[in-house]
Amino acid sequence: MRGVVYASELEAVRAWGAENLPKTGRDGLERAALVLPLRTAEGAAYMLTRTRVGLHNNVILPALGLAVHSLRYPAAALVHSHPYCSCHAGELFSGNRDPVTHRVTKLGDAAVPGLGHIRRIYAVTPSGSILLYDGQGEICAPQAHLKGYVMDAQGNRLCMTRRGSSRFGIFPKGY
Repeated sequence: MRGVVYASELEAVRAWGAENLPKTGRDGLERAALVLPLRTAEGAAYMLTRTRVGLHNNVILPALGLAVHSLRYPAAALVHSHPYCSCHAGELFSGNRDPVTHRVTKLGDAAVPGLGHIRRIYAVTPSGSILLYDGQGEICAPQAHLKGYVMDAQGNRLCMTRRGSSRFGIFPKGY
């Protein structure tokens, strides 16, 4: 993955998710990397940085280091994984939610766009969903931010099969 050039940012995120979602499922630790834009003779392209490993419920320190690294590029996106557990909502971006408006405050994942040159944050969730937040508007409705799914080499959707599981299952095609 590192050193590979991708045609789109989302293609890079999908490749990262296919490699890192199973790792997060095995050890329960969040992971993060930057998706960096490149200029090639063929036009725009993207590459991934080395993946950093965080804690069970956050990648705060790795994200801060990646934000500093992002300053060498005009814009970047951060991709990170969420484990499947009962201590936080793995299918949503993290942050504190106002009980009345359900808006997320600038804590957790919501704070990442704007750190360094990071403009967008992707979350690869336990169900294999890829969510994108660009710092604009509400982030508590996952369907509004759904950009696709993580797939295996055979085109099956990857997901964590149960809480705390190190086994991975697949959703049937068309799920």
